[in-house]
Amino acid sequence: LNKACEENEAKIILDALNVLTENEKEIINLRYGLIDNIPLTQKEIATKLNISRSYVSRIEKRALTKIYLVLKKTKKQQY
Repeated sequence: LNKACEENEAKIILDALNVLTENEKEIINLRYGLIDNIPLTQKEIATKLNISRSYVSRIEKRALTKIYLVLKKTKKQQY
């Protein structure tokens, strides 16, 4: 049962990430260490991508809002 729940949760998260643009995905992956398990600060991401920290912040906020809305919609559909 735990395995099934984990697989369902993983699918929900992947579906949520699929609504993001490539730029948003990259920043979320780097920020939360989703690929290499090493989260970076906004400043580190800005340096790596050669953009401003405030731009990283805006993109991260927009991406998290999109993810939140998908997860909220998914939760409503489950009930």
